[in-house]
Amino acid sequence: MNSDFVVIERKGDILRAQEDMVELMRDHATETESFTLYFPNSINGEFEIFWFEEFDFWYGYNILEEKNKKHRNVFGKQKLIKKESPPFDFEVNIPICDYNGRLGGVFVKDHEGNTFVAYNGRIGGRQDYGLDSKENENEFRKRTSFQLIKEKKGRDLFLISKLDETIVKNFAILTNEIHLIKFGTIDNQKDDSKNIVLNDLENKEISQTHTQILRKFLIYEGQSITDSTKLRGVKGVSKIPADSIVSEPHYMHNLVRGVYKPEGDDYALSIQMNPQSIWGSEINFETGEWKINYDFGDEEKYSSDITSLRKCFDSDVPIGVIYKPEKGVNTILGLGKISSNDGAKFTIIPYEIKDKISQVENLSSTYANDEISRGDYSAQGKESTVYVRAKQGKFKEILLQEYEGKCAFCEFNEYLIGAHIVPYNIMRKENPKNAMNPADGILLCKLCDIAFENGDILLQKNYEVTISPKLTKSENSSVTSWLSKINQNIPIKSNSNFTPKAEFIQKKLDIIKKKYGISTK
Repeated sequence: MNSDFVVIERKGDILRAQEDMVELMRDHATETESFTLYFPNSINGEFEIFWFEEFDFWYGYNILEEKNKKHRNVFGKQKLIKKESPPFDFEVNIPICDYNGRLGGVFVKDHEGNTFVAYNGRIGGRQDYGLDSKENENEFRKRTSFQLIKEKKGRDLFLISKLDETIVKNFAILTNEIHLIKFGTIDNQKDDSKNIVLNDLENKEISQTHTQILRKFLIYEGQSITDSTKLRGVKGVSKIPADSIVSEPHYMHNLVRGVYKPEGDDYALSIQMNPQSIWGSEINFETGEWKINYDFGDEEKYSSDITSLRKCFDSDVPIGVIYKPEKGVNTILGLGKISSNDGAKFTIIPYEIKDKISQVENLSSTYANDEISRGDYSAQGKESTVYVRAKQGKFKEILLQEYEGKCAFCEFNEYLIGAHIVPYNIMRKENPKNAMNPADGILLCKLCDIAFENGDILLQKNYEVTISPKLTKSENSSVTSWLSKINQNIPIKSNSNFTPKAEFIQKKLDIIKKKYGISTK
């Protein structure tokens, strides 16, 4: 536990840090509004509220005129609706000066002079600090992905974020963790191991978390991951948060060396093959399936790695396999079986699982729902992977709800497609983090989808639907009948998170104009 942090206590220094924090949040906000927030003891006040659509959370700041002034930093998951009293999930209240252990947060400096915001984990219950507050706070300490530190005076704090560009994402993770604990969105991480792939590993005294992470490798199989936080969390700050598959904060690999073994575990969890290293040259794809001949060479120098892999070999425990074809890209090959071991030499081949596809489909469906609920709309890798198909299913499910089961253009309620505004293959290459964003989607029947794809029906940024002369001048009575049912504007729900974004609509118009050379106005 790190103790190289000193709490900032001078009033002027705290104020400057608080101003920097607010400015960073403001710079990245999707929307800014003014709301009245209500607190216990009949305290209320007008707050500047910042909404972050990509991460699906909000942040508010103010200093209220009360007996004990403090910097109130307030966070919540539910998007705010004007004229309603918005609920919030927690506060990170920072003293005006000095240090008050009863408040939720402080600013701290490390030995290099960097400023961080830290939090004592006092998250309260569903209603302030009454019912369930102690249980929730104990659960937070156990499950949070944020680093526990001790500042110079020995007090426990969780290091949330450096005051830099990572602050929004870090507070999004914190808000999600607290919301899950207080409101049970993940249903307390129940693991029905009798019906889940790899359940037999726990009979071999493999930890539940280790087994769950291996299941996650199955979900990610075939993906080329460019966001390293999916594999190791935020470097130097936090692990990957608990999710619907893995019940504890975790690493899938630390991305530091080839073999990764979690601290306190006897078994290797995963291996990364890097073509730029001597280890990467030992993987062979020529037979259609990969095969690894891993030779450490020096058995004494790599004794810890060898021992952890040998444990997997002796107990037939699979390991996650990652291949790094280029800088910043990690392709998940899935699970590997150590098929032979001779001293420092190991042969690793794909791990075979009975009824793998159906079991992984169930896991992927659960995980896709969880990711989208957390504002993660990314999709990388082959469209044929189970995970991508599951996310595509969730994408369509959201659009069915958004447009109430009717084509957004003609209101036909059969043969519906979750259509991408910007084609999926383009989004996956140019904007992978939004490849499955329902705000880049629209529910269409197959006929309208073909017309939309070819530019014969267009969606404008003001949500107006326009039709090309090719169709309007048609003398075909069937075409005329169809066009008579086309809406002038698509239906838009108030306060929806998935209204088509103007940037995606404009991108589509640009693509149509370039591809077909037709007017898009």
